[in-house]
Amino acid sequence: MTDLISALSACATAIMAYLTWRMLKEAKLTREEELRPYVIMYLENFEHECWLICENIGRTSAHNVTFNFKKALVNSHGYNISSTVFPSSSSDSSDSSISLMAPGYKIKTFVDSTIEASNFQNITVDITYYSASQKKYPETSTLNFSIIKNIHFVKSNQTKAMDSLSEINDSLEKISNSLESIKNLSENTKEEQQEKISNPPIP
Repeated sequence: MTDLISALSACATAIMAYLTWRMLKEAKLTREEELRPYVIMYLENFEHECWLICENIGRTSAHNVTFNFKKALVNSHGYNISSTVFPSSSSDSSDSSISLMAPGYKIKTFVDSTIEASNFQNITVDITYYSASQKKYPETSTLNFSIIKNIHFVKSNQTKAMDSLSEINDSLEKISNSLESIKNLSENTKEEQQEKISNPPIP
């Protein structure tokens, strides 16, 4: 009986030790995820201009950041943004990576006008970087130019709607002024008639 109790006690101790180890491991992983760097790339539309944004939205710095554009990003002027601005992991150059991107660090690059950019095809970008402890993080971002096209379409319609409302407002103002003029003319005519009745001409 004593041996059975000892065995059960040892088993319970082992289970508790395992559960504690697992909880500590999960807590460590959760903390690492919370404090990790997180580099993303996206498009932004600003005053009829399309901009490419690369940003570290994580809570720690990203090291040795490289980019692999699945297709070259070339604007309407023939400028290759993907190979000129963002270092590629396949490059043999010493400047083949961004050595450090601090939390909140942002690279903002002009792409093209919204009208031109709306005709571009979507591009996938593989981003690779490391934490301070040299843990590797691969990410994939999709540059969705169709969204830029939709934004441009919406804003164009908004502009047309605002122009139409402005024209309607001008027309209503003209009508109001015309009605006011007719009203004043009518009142003047009525006053003249009253004056003639009150002061008939002497024969």
